[in-house]
Amino acid sequence: MKERNEDLERIPGWLEHELADKPAAHVSLARPFLHWFLLRRARQRAAMRRHPASADRDLRRRVSVALDFLAWMDQRGLALADLAQEHIDD
Repeated sequence: MKERNEDLERIPGWLEHELADKPAAHVSLARPFLHWFLLRRARQRAAMRRHPASADRDLRRRVSVALDFLAWMDQRGLALADLAQEHIDD
């Protein structure tokens, strides 16, 4: 039986709070990024180890950086398809 990691299980609720005032386009990108990429991987790692070191804090940081980047793109009128390396470097 898998051991439940309470810190990781609180992340979806935190995400919904963070997304409450975000544009729909950001929500549609951030939610799957967290659930299908970050959280899935964190749960897999947690299953391999007894106590993952600050996994919840790392997930929150990654989501926050992604949301900041999406806001940065909006400020510049950029779509994901428009991004070039120079944008990433900025």
